[in-house]
Amino acid sequence: MMCEAILKANNIKTNFTFWSLCILSISEVILTQKTIAINFYETKEIQLTENGTKNCDYFDEFSYFDDQKPVLYSLDSNSKVLQVFIINLETFFLNFSNEEEIQENQQHNIYININILSYNEFLYFYNIVMCFPFLIENVNEIRYQLMLKICDILKIKTNKLFEKFILISTSKSYRCSGIISKKAIVEFFKIYFISEKTQKKIKDISRALYLTADFSFDFIKLTDDFLYLDDDILNEILEKVKKSNDDLKIFDYIFCIHEFTCIFLSEISYTDVYDQLFDSSLFKNLNEIFINRCLNADVLIQKIYNSCGSKCIKTLNIIESDFTMKYEIPWLRKLDFEAVNYIVGNYGRLAIFYNSDASPLVQNIFSRFIDEIYEENKPNIFVRTSEVSCYDQDKKFFVQFYQERSKLENFTTPNSPIQTYIYTELINAFLSFNFYIINFSELKNIKIHLSNTCIKDFNIRESEILNNISTVSIVDSTLDAIFLSKILMLLSLKYVIFMKCIVTFHKNVIDFNVNRKIVKLYFGNSSIDDQNHFFKFINHMVGLKILDIHSSSCCKNSNIFAFKTDSSTLDFSNLKSLRYHVFYFNKDIKPVFPKFLQLLQFDFGVNYPKGTLNKIFYNNNFSCLEKLNIYGSYIGKKDELAFENYINLLSLCFFGYSECSEMNFCKLFNSNNIYSLKKLKLPDIEITCLDLEFLSKLKCLKNIYIYSLAPQVNIFYFITSLLFVQKIEIAKKSNYINEIYEEFGKKLKSNMI
Repeated sequence: MMCEAILKANNIKTNFTFWSLCILSISEVILTQKTIAINFYETKEIQLTENGTKNCDYFDEFSYFDDQKPVLYSLDSNSKVLQVFIINLETFFLNFSNEEEIQENQQHNIYININILSYNEFLYFYNIVMCFPFLIENVNEIRYQLMLKICDILKIKTNKLFEKFILISTSKSYRCSGIISKKAIVEFFKIYFISEKTQKKIKDISRALYLTADFSFDFIKLTDDFLYLDDDILNEILEKVKKSNDDLKIFDYIFCIHEFTCIFLSEISYTDVYDQLFDSSLFKNLNEIFINRCLNADVLIQKIYNSCGSKCIKTLNIIESDFTMKYEIPWLRKLDFEAVNYIVGNYGRLAIFYNSDASPLVQNIFSRFIDEIYEENKPNIFVRTSEVSCYDQDKKFFVQFYQERSKLENFTTPNSPIQTYIYTELINAFLSFNFYIINFSELKNIKIHLSNTCIKDFNIRESEILNNISTVSIVDSTLDAIFLSKILMLLSLKYVIFMKCIVTFHKNVIDFNVNRKIVKLYFGNSSIDDQNHFFKFINHMVGLKILDIHSSSCCKNSNIFAFKTDSSTLDFSNLKSLRYHVFYFNKDIKPVFPKFLQLLQFDFGVNYPKGTLNKIFYNNNFSCLEKLNIYGSYIGKKDELAFENYINLLSLCFFGYSECSEMNFCKLFNSNNIYSLKKLKLPDIEITCLDLEFLSKLKCLKNIYIYSLAPQVNIFYFITSLLFVQKIEIAKKSNYINEIYEEFGKKLKSNMI
């Protein structure tokens, strides 16, 4: 009743808000000469199939037609088309997601079971759209839900084209997908002038994925059904409501319609100010919550628990959050959640135990690692500068937890729905292990670190440890091919790091196993005595996505792309990111890169001479590249047309002392091509009129950094050339800085050196 009363109120702003939301979130007007036929059918027993999927109530197809009669899809004997509604896309206000696929003289047919959507319901929706905004007074909460339901069913275009139409279930009740609901909320926030930063956070789950990227636990399964909220978002909503002298009823109404069962709350410091928000409909239907790095977490959890009711929330996930109470585990046991996953923070006071300590709580940890790994590898791992085994040199270990000793016993939680994840470090002079221990029993995400060692082999018998090693880091050590082969046999390994190492093969022929799990290899200031065998080692990481090559010295054979051997034998078919930070010294061999079929980001440098960019990029070995960062390179006439073929490049940035001389910056490109650049940070060069002419053609450009303007540049020409750019940064003060500020306003950022 309250929601309907709000709609009927003589409040122009409210009406505008509700129905602008409905239409704006799903529409973008285009004109077309095409038609879509909506076919409403009934069936006793659904037998339609699409790609092997049975029980489909919604499907689509294309059919050519003449002026007399559309050709309909042939239904089975149990299905009957009752009514057909033809939509003229030239006059229809909204976009369908697949309009671009429909050619002229081609009709697109959509088939909808009347159990999902009736003809009369669709007719109501059609009239509202065609008469918008004149019929909105007839719309109430139920009808508004119906309109969003139809938009979801028909896949009305929002910000992107959907590749497939959704398959709708035969359920009488209907809940909009999380994607549709978040798009509607973003449009609603636009009306209330909520910042773009907040809109970007809410529109998808990317921020939550970023914040949880370092964890590899089964319970962290974030999908688009989750709504992301943090302290900044909540404060901005409250501030907008306060400034508009409004209350939260309109926000509450929106969340009555757009229900979320999963929510991700991040970095929230809960206070009483938030009470009215957490009493809203948003928190009434939750069944899974993430509490990520929040303060006063117990107060926040209790508030949501009270709002939802004791039987609503099934799963509570807590990540590195602070509680006002000292012993949170007994309190969490009293709340009747079906499952609680609690990653305890790795900061605060330290509790340290030595392997001579008799505490039964930690003895199991010592025995599993020291006996199963350290002692087992006594003949394999030596002190780097001697022939003494590391085991004989130092048997002392200590384990540390970032918790008080008195609290550790609480985290065992036997026979409880609570799973506690405690970050643990087991440390020795040569070998250390970082990992999470679940309820002081199960091990996860083990990171092995060896330093100042000579590694000849590596064996692990304990299957739980073997199957949960995620990172191997080797520093200041010497290792051979046998150890490399053992690395590839670790089933859960994702990250491999070599820093200041020497890799020796001793002319041994080693058969490497294929590893599909390793995604990142870091190779820094290290050397190899057999490039071909090392290439073979890399090629067996078939799932490799990130490769870091760093070298800041004249270390022999430290740069795998500068070997005299043919590096084209390297297979990087799945590589997405290459970070190549290798200092160029006089008379060094310039790197030779193979083709990277899927590389999206490339960081290149440092201190390379003129002509290098042309040599590396002209042959288009990076055809899918979207982001290119260049550090400290010199650019000259020999580099002309280096980026001619990179029309899909979105970001190009020059960092450090990157200098361009002998030619205009625009000469790196072909002025006849159309480029997709959105972000451009130019090297230290004065921008000329010729450069401005090129920049004015970059219609996708949003951000640009300019070192300085050449004296002969006409300020009016500069302004008119870049009016479409959202953000401009000028490093060196211009004589026309006042005029530029006057025209660009907040777009301009000037360091004014």
